[in-house]
Amino acid sequence: MFDGPILPLTIKIGMPILIGNVMQFCYALADTIFIARIDPSSTAIISGTGLMFPLFFVFMAISMSMSIGTAALVGRLIGANDLMIASTALAHGLIVVTHNTEEFRRIDGLAVEDWQG
Repeated sequence: MFDGPILPLTIKIGMPILIGNVMQFCYALADTIFIARIDPSSTAIISGTGLMFPLFFVFMAISMSMSIGTAALVGRLIGANDLMIASTALAHGLIVVTHNTEEFRRIDGLAVEDWQG
């Protein structure tokens, strides 16, 4: 999944984030257009949306950063448990059934099956 040239891989990974940000921008733009129609002579209404737009993206950036950091931390913890799972299965002569076969195939003598593929 993460093999190959860096530029296409970066685009492939970053595309969902880009689409999400474009959708949030479209929402803010549509919100501004509808709010501007409430009272076309008043600039205070548009000023309020102009003030909240950057603030909204700051909160969104903070929440996305926390989400990505948590996912990376949980991913490392799950990866650390792979060795324990593999050693237990090897000690008891069990077969590990997983879609993550590349991780477990590194261990000699461990029987690994992928029922999805």
